[in-house]
Amino acid sequence: MKCPKCNTENEGWALYCVSCKNSFREPIEQKLPPPVQNMPEEPRQRREPVLAGILSFLYMGLGQAYNGQRYKGYMFFAAIPASVIFYFILHSIFHEPIPKKGEEPSFASPSYIIITICYFCIWLFNVYEAYQSAKRINDGEIMVEATPGRSCLTFIITIVLWFIGIFAAFFLFIGSFISCVHMIK
Repeated sequence: MKCPKCNTENEGWALYCVSCKNSFREPIEQKLPPPVQNMPEEPRQRREPVLAGILSFLYMGLGQAYNGQRYKGYMFFAAIPASVIFYFILHSIFHEPIPKKGEEPSFASPSYIIITICYFCIWLFNVYEAYQSAKRINDGEIMVEATPGRSCLTFIITIVLWFIGIFAAFFLFIGSFISCVHMIK
């Protein structure tokens, strides 16, 4: 390979000229294609931040599903059963008696107060997050692929199927428990 600067003959694999140290590499700018000007942007579906907030206000996770963030909606929805489990854990930690049939539960118990405050904070954050995410989607900071209606419908169907599964498992458990009790008698 001949150096274009000093005409010295070099090996074919050389990256630099042996005499003048000229680089045989082409500048990166020459290899890149020129930037495309005036490309049309793909139309984005806008999300209504107030509607996202209202949906999350009505049901935790529904505003996130409207925004096209189903999995985030599932996480907020999971806070509902998680808070019930957390309540019973706190209930056992504080050694509170379980109310008997006909007795009023104590709403002044520490476990009830703690779980109410925690749930209320999660619920408020859920509404705020849905509202802010919709604004950020509209500003182009967050990219989502799903359309709002389809994502919401998928979320609702999933939640309904989840409830059906829980109730089916519950009734199967109760049915097997009752049959075991009858077998013992």
